[in-house]
Formats: sequence, structure tokens, C-alpha cells
Amino acid sequence: MKVNELKKDGSLVTLELEEGYSELASYVDIKYKKEVKNMKVPGFRKGKAPKGIFISYYGKERLDFDALIEMLNAKYPTIVQENNLEVIDQPKDFDIVQLEEGKPIKVKLSVEVKPEAKISKYKGLKLEKDFVKVTDADVQAELEALADKHIDYDLDDNAAIKDGDLVTASINATIGSEPYSPWTRESDVFKAGKSIIGPKFDSALYGLKANEEKTFSIEFPKDTPNKEIANKAVDFTVKINKVKSAKIPKITDEFIAEKTESMSLADYKKETEEKLRANMELASENKLKEDVSKWVIDNVKVDVPRVMIEREIDYLLKRMENGLRMYNMGLDSYLSIVKKSIEELRSDYEKEAMDTVKLRLGLEAIATEENIKASAEDIAEEIEESIKDQKDEATKSDYRKQLESVRENIAESVTSKKVIDFILENAKIKKKNK
Repeated sequence: MKVNELKKDGSLVTLELEEGYSELASYVDIKYKKEVKNMKVPGFRKGKAPKGIFISYYGKERLDFDALIEMLNAKYPTIVQENNLEVIDQPKDFDIVQLEEGKPIKVKLSVEVKPEAKISKYKGLKLEKDFVKVTDADVQAELEALADKHIDYDLDDNAAIKDGDLVTASINATIGSEPYSPWTRESDVFKAGKSIIGPKFDSALYGLKANEEKTFSIEFPKDTPNKEIANKAVDFTVKINKVKSAKIPKITDEFIAEKTESMSLADYKKETEEKLRANMELASENKLKEDVSKWVIDNVKVDVPRVMIEREIDYLLKRMENGLRMYNMGLDSYLSIVKKSIEELRSDYEKEAMDTVKLRLGLEAIATEENIKASAEDIAEEIEESIKDQKDEATKSDYRKQLESVRENIAESVTSKKVIDFILENAKIKKKNK
């Protein structure tokens, strides 16, 4: 099939195609054989009507049109390949210019293609890297967190509530004269200092004992994230039912030897410092990569087709649905809870989708400019890295097969990582002072 004309307007390509009328004959036969099976023609068994009789019932114009669609479906992939079109959507605006027996067939159609992205000055970026320093306070906080994991609680009717104690209480919360049900509980169990209501609530309870009751009010500021209580006073009446006094273990060599793989407190401190430093370094590196991604999004020049944004929003919604299934919740139920329509939710995802597409196109443009590609070895390493934590060999094999089936997606991900690494290798990075 010959391309008479190819026009490009942004990411929209319009094609005028031509083919000899005689080429249509074989596709007329294909369509006839498909349709005659389902058509009952008087005087003939179903599927046995001769071609001429069938055409008189089916209609020649209709058959030619259907055959033309069959022909275009067959030839379209070759047209796309020969003209180096990176199509991102199905063809549209189909128009038959000429379809007459004995004359060349001419049709027009349009298709969205991947837009051209331009980005420059990505070498020599000035970036700042977070300063990494592990302090004694950081290590001490980890030691205290370890001790917290091994707290014992003793029921004590005479214990006055202090930070860390386990409290069972009846809570009545009201706003004005109306009950506030999210915080009204018949018997709520929480750790003093870490209740969901907040530090002011916890502070009001310190010093109370079992069977004591207290009434108090808390003013919540305008910027409180929970809009139901923002800029309002919540009145509380709290009766303490039980207090379990926290017995925090002392951090000694014996405790460390029993609860960890270290032999001594000094060894554990050293190991903790090294782990914290490694985690901080990783966080610092990830922050640099986030900064690079943001720079690409802000500096890539590209007109993103609507279809790419909508497709990315579809993906984000699908990911949300999969996450909701873990909580036995469907998307409709979620929308009912948050009081939003699907259109509003799609609108919420608009910026994230746009940024994701712009980042992808920007990184692809740099990859093309610098000839950065994911090798077969890179892809194999990425697959093995993804399944390394699976202990069972059969499970590993299943996951490996699944990942092998999406090699193109993995190649794109690996290439993107290599591009970001390339930008960082060529950047001017200064360490922030703390």
C-alpha cells in the first residue's frame, strides 16, 4: 500500500494511502467466507449461498467497505514500520477518498505518534547532596527503639499514667453538643504519648490512675489536617479503666547479647552506626536522583498528547484498585468514603500522570542523544535482582518467567536508571553543610 501523503502536526500524523482496486478482491473473498457462515439466504442452507447471491443480499458497497477495513488491518502494521511511526493510539478520522471499481483506492486516516521531546544542558547540572553524619543521639535513639520492642507491662491499679504506659480508657468526645464518633470509644487501648488523638490529649491524662475520670477541652488549630476538627474545640470526658506500667529494659551487654546477634553493647553500637550511615547515604543518593527527575520534568520541552496522560491515569487507578483489594475494598466503595466521583479522582491524578509522562519522554530523549541502552546483561541482572529475595526455587522460576514476558518494560526502566546515573556522573555535586 502506497503512502501518497504524510503530514505531521505535533504528535498527530495524517496519512493518505493508495492501493490498486484489484488488491481488494482477495479481501472481499476473506470477508465473504466469514460472513456467509452466519447468513441465511432463502433457497440455500446456512453458509452455502454462492458468492453472487450472497452479495445481492449483503450489498456490494457494504462488502467492499468491510473488505477495505480487512485490507487496512492487514497492511497497517507494515505502513507503520516502513514510515518509522511510533504510534501511541488507534487510527482515527478514517475517510474514504475513493472506492470505485477500476480506480485506485484512496483513504485518509490520522494517528497519534510519540511526541518529539527536546532537552538540553543536562550535563554539568549543579546539585546539592545532603550531608551525612551519624550522631550519638541517632545511635541512642536506635537503642531506645530496640528497648521499646521488648517492654514488659505490669497491671498496676496505683500506677499514675506516664509516657509509654499502656492505657485502657473509656472516651467520650463531643464538638459542641454533638458526639464526635471517631474518638468516642467504650474501651480504647493506647500507649500514652502515642495515641491517635495527639500529644495534648496524652498530656492531659498523665498522672491519672485506674478508675479516675477527667473532663477537659482541646482547641485544634485552623491548619489541622482533619477538617472535621480544624479550628474547633473538642470536649473530652475520659475514664481510666486500666494502667499497665511500662517496664523498659536496661540496655546492657547482657540485653544486647540476648536480643541481637551482637556480643556486646559496644559492638551493637558500632553496627548500628554503620547501618545508619549506609541508610543515610542511600537516602542522600535517592534524594539526588529525585532532584534530577524533577529537573528533567521542569526542563523537557514536549507537547504531551492527551491519550498518553489518560493512559497513565488509567494505570494509576489500576494500581490503586490493586492496593484497595488488599483491604477487601473496591474502587466504588473508596469513592463513596472520600465522597468523590471517578472524574474528580482522575483529575486528582492529572499532575502526577503528566509529570510521569514528561519524565519518561525526557529520559528517552537523553538516552537517544547519548546512545544509552539496556543490554541483555543489564536486563538479566535486573530480573535476578527482583527475584533474589524469593527462597523457593519454584517461585523464583515462576517470577522469572513473568518478568521475561515484560522485557521491554524492564529495558525501559533500566535505561531510565542508566540515564539518571549518566546525568549524576556529569553533574557538579556540592555537599550541603549541616
